[in-house]
Amino acid sequence: MVVDDGLNVAKIMVIGVGGAGNNAVNRMIRAGVNTAHFVAINTDKQALLLSLCDPEDRYQIGALETKGLGAGAEPEIGEKAANESKELIEQIVDGVDLLFITAGMGGGTGTGAAPVIAKIAKEKGCVTVAVVTKPFSFEGNKRSKNAEKGIANLEKHVDTIIIIPNDKLMEAMKPNTPFVEALSYADDTLRQGICGIADLIATPSLINLDFADVKTTLKNQGLAHMGIGSARGENRIVEAVKGAVSSPLLETTIEGAKSVIFNVTGGTDLTLTQINDAAKSIRDIVDPEANVIFGANINPELQEEVIITLIATGFDADGNGIAEENARAYNELFAVKREDDEEEEKQPAEPVYEEHTAWAPNRSYGVNNGAQYAEQTAERPTVTRGEYLNRDSRAFNPQNAGYARPAEPPKAATPEYPDERYTAEYRQPRPSAPAAYESAPARYEKEEDKPKKDLPSFVKRLFGGKKKD
Repeated sequence: MVVDDGLNVAKIMVIGVGGAGNNAVNRMIRAGVNTAHFVAINTDKQALLLSLCDPEDRYQIGALETKGLGAGAEPEIGEKAANESKELIEQIVDGVDLLFITAGMGGGTGTGAAPVIAKIAKEKGCVTVAVVTKPFSFEGNKRSKNAEKGIANLEKHVDTIIIIPNDKLMEAMKPNTPFVEALSYADDTLRQGICGIADLIATPSLINLDFADVKTTLKNQGLAHMGIGSARGENRIVEAVKGAVSSPLLETTIEGAKSVIFNVTGGTDLTLTQINDAAKSIRDIVDPEANVIFGANINPELQEEVIITLIATGFDADGNGIAEENARAYNELFAVKREDDEEEEKQPAEPVYEEHTAWAPNRSYGVNNGAQYAEQTAERPTVTRGEYLNRDSRAFNPQNAGYARPAEPPKAATPEYPDERYTAEYRQPRPSAPAAYESAPARYEKEEDKPKKDLPSFVKRLFGGKKKD
């Protein structure tokens, strides 16, 4: 299909290779996707009869090699079939600017033929993107090894690759989900990735993204992340970004990406602030030096709704792309919870130690214990021992005696100094203390009058729920 956005013309094609690839193309056609030209390629003549592509867009390859009976789950046969039909494949991809190749890895035709098709397409000047699935673990070691070899071979000949492991369906779907529905969910993820890029180019926008922008992001980039997020309501920007940057079926998120292109589509109520919020949320996660390109589009039908389409590339060589600091930013931004949805127990914060002027004319470097220090302007009492306690974390510094600077920063409570060390022996009397100190009963109350509280959780974990004698 030739797409003209008013400024640029780009021909976008999606080729489904093998049984899984043909099924994925069928689903996109059923979904009414009209921003790309769909083609089905297979070694199995009977399987092509089930394709929803136009008859002239269904191609049998390797007729001499396979006799039209398929590759029999042998990638070598699929590869030979594609090489046999090299001239036909060259004709199919001729003039295509952006080519998507979708296939299931592990079988014969998809695994063997897809890399050959990708190589031919790149030689013809196409920007080539592969969107492939990995087999379920229960399909056996042979199929899994075939898939790994096929992906490794495919990566050599494509600009960008998106990998969808079928095993992730186990994590994303409920246990009682019908198998057909689960496979449809995987196909839908694939469809979103392909449609997301095609729509970026094909849909006229308020702030336009052309093929050159997409080409810059995809060309020779290796592993990629593509996603679409949509949301309604007051918090729709954050929720839409969350859906776009992380898919439960993909092996990637956008952490550490060095090149990002995204588009924000909203109704007539879409504001500049919302676009800025989306951009800021994305920038907080990707590499600080990432090249970020964005577009914006108005769809009057999307009142109080936002759709964000995103492509991220330029990950680390190992394909991970998840830098520790950026992963932390993602978790903080979206309040990520554990899989069991239980909020993790908050650990006591490390005490904050600040230098402050105390007990004039000397200087002490202890804990600034809140307002009772800040408000203290009257005459300071004389102190002979200066072990100051941070009551919030139940930690103190035994080295901070007198007016000496501690040899090292005070640490949180340890087995040597558990909670019960918070006793009267470490609270020296201050007979001349002003009212600010007298108004702090938690610091000066008698130990026996102190309310009994349950042990903090971190002490329970250290001592098995029992106090250390």
